[in-house]
Amino acid sequence: MLKVTALLWLLLSTSLLFSKGAYAINKSTEQHKDAHKLSFVLMVNNNDSQFWLLSQNAALAAAKDLGVELQVINLKNNPLRPMRVLSTLLASNRVPDAVIFSNFKNTGDDILKRLEQYKIKSFVFDNGFAPEQRVGEPGKQFNYWQGQLLSYNQEASKRLTKELIETGLKVLPTPLRIVALEGAPSAYVNRERLLGFYDAVNDYGKQVVVEQVFTTHWRRKDTRNAVLAAKQRYPNAQLFWAASDEIAISAIDTLVELGEEPGLDTFVVGFDRLPLIEKRLQKGQILNSYGGHYMSAAWAVIYMFDHLNGFNPEPRSMRLPLIGAHETSGLIFDSQIREGHFSDINFKIYSKKYGLSHQDYPFLAP
Repeated sequence: MLKVTALLWLLLSTSLLFSKGAYAINKSTEQHKDAHKLSFVLMVNNNDSQFWLLSQNAALAAAKDLGVELQVINLKNNPLRPMRVLSTLLASNRVPDAVIFSNFKNTGDDILKRLEQYKIKSFVFDNGFAPEQRVGEPGKQFNYWQGQLLSYNQEASKRLTKELIETGLKVLPTPLRIVALEGAPSAYVNRERLLGFYDAVNDYGKQVVVEQVFTTHWRRKDTRNAVLAAKQRYPNAQLFWAASDEIAISAIDTLVELGEEPGLDTFVVGFDRLPLIEKRLQKGQILNSYGGHYMSAAWAVIYMFDHLNGFNPEPRSMRLPLIGAHETSGLIFDSQIREGHFSDINFKIYSKKYGLSHQDYPFLAP
């Protein structure tokens, strides 16, 4: 389905000219025509993290191509910052047209309430709301909540965990002994990935034993300590499931430090499909990683740009497919996206205003 959609989209988009440089002739003229230059705010959890740095850079590149002024706010992993920063922003004379944010440590509902008071459009990406938060869908409780773009974490995690288990069954004695390295329990995305993990494990019955789920808070130092503890308590554990690539990399480095050979006598999987895992994949140290969703903030910029230009009138909840490290998304500029070379992408071809017309966005799950 992805390949068919990509082919149709390719045929339509060729009339716009393929290369980024081909669009340059009209770009500056079109931006100056706008009576009001759109201004967005993007909140990222911590741009010291590779995932959030990629998210930020992709969004900035998309905003630049569309002529949108994008202010990035680094929350520095502080749950008090979102509301403090937002209060300061709303009291200034630079009130944005839209705010794009993740439900960081369950602060998202307060952000939605504040933006609703000021009648500012909002868009949620990456980490959504748990059912118990009772926030609902865009446009229901909050009229100015225009959209959200989440990922199929649970489904991707089930596939990834099955890959890990099937690899173990080929070369290791049963029962397989697996250690899970979760991120932060408060993150709904973490919960979804763990649910997918257990969905897969339950399919194998007594062939698989989950030794323990260790909490890493997405930090490499905590991951190292978790792996050291795991190998001391469970020396026969040879499968490691990691909730992110950075957790996976820290686990691999710690296993090597302990004399293990990831890819031969132990196997590791991760999430995010970050460019930095490419060498680990080539070495066989990491079995697979599902992701590509660091593009979510960039897609959100495009979606809100189109909305404020007369497209996407209805509030909408959308999903991204998580693509494996050995797969392709079928998107134009797929290799640039995978490598994080966002300045080589022309994001206008993904916009309904400039290219897609009546088509839906090709980056969405079918």
